[in-house]
Amino acid sequence: MTDDTAGSDRTEIFTRAVRNTIPEATAETVETAGPSWNQTTQVARVELTDGAVYCKITPNDPDGVELRGEAGVIRYVGANTPVTVPTVAGTTTDPVPALVTEPVAGAAVDSEWFDTTAERRETLARRLGRTLASIHAEAFDRPGEIVDGDADDLVVDHAPWPDVLREAVVENRRLAETDRFDPEYDRLLDAIGANRDLLADVPARLLHCDPATPNCFDTEKDRLTVLDWGNSVVGDPVRGLNRAREQVLAGLCEPAPDQLVTALYQGYRDVAGGLPPGFDERKPAYDAVIQLSTAGYVERFAEWRDEPEAELTAWFRDDLDRRLSLIE
Repeated sequence: MTDDTAGSDRTEIFTRAVRNTIPEATAETVETAGPSWNQTTQVARVELTDGAVYCKITPNDPDGVELRGEAGVIRYVGANTPVTVPTVAGTTTDPVPALVTEPVAGAAVDSEWFDTTAERRETLARRLGRTLASIHAEAFDRPGEIVDGDADDLVVDHAPWPDVLREAVVENRRLAETDRFDPEYDRLLDAIGANRDLLADVPARLLHCDPATPNCFDTEKDRLTVLDWGNSVVGDPVRGLNRAREQVLAGLCEPAPDQLVTALYQGYRDVAGGLPPGFDERKPAYDAVIQLSTAGYVERFAEWRDEPEAELTAWFRDDLDRRLSLIE
């Protein structure tokens, strides 16, 4: 299949998915939307005769469970929290599972993050903290994977938090573009088992789990608008806050600046009254989880940084060894 043929097929899939979700809509153009390294999903902006929508498809999830869960979370957050989310236009499984949402207002945080002032980054970090605390305020009886839901409630497939975390790590390993860090994955999975008691008794709160700057939009309000809820789970808010610190504030090989960490935590405290209980005790486990998921894309990072792949791999190995040693 040529690139042109593949592109034509993708256009047809997105067009049909939107038409089956919004029967009265007429698609005019289809363009790939946003940066993503997740090979299990595809997103396109579909221009209609009277506006535009975003269409996310998961061809490898024939039952559409993942997108039903994501649609349910978006509707629930929009109805029950002060956090702005996209409006869900609908879902379909024809021709493949698809979630169609409307565009949001504001500008993506990644459009300015690296080029703006230190003061502006602190403002955005503080708004991110407030946003996460507002999401984490949604409490549930037990942790688990979100499989469905609506504006009134979420359907959660309950499981002990160490098991939910373990499944997330296994999925990260499956999606990794290299197997060179398999020994580190084995160590991490063993460490989760060894720390089961520490990780078992945690608050069951709603987590976004992917607050990357392209997924956050700023509208000059005290909270950010948040997209892409496909990784959401019910679990430990320490993981949600720590992931934001490492994913948004830290560089690939550089720690998060103290000023930005202070702003993130202050925003969180403004809403929650404090950091999640047990933050310092459980943070090291999540430090290892996110760094290992990042290492799985070392080839892309080496190309992006114009750095020898072998050197970056060695750096990751040393850093992962340090992080894993703290929880073994």
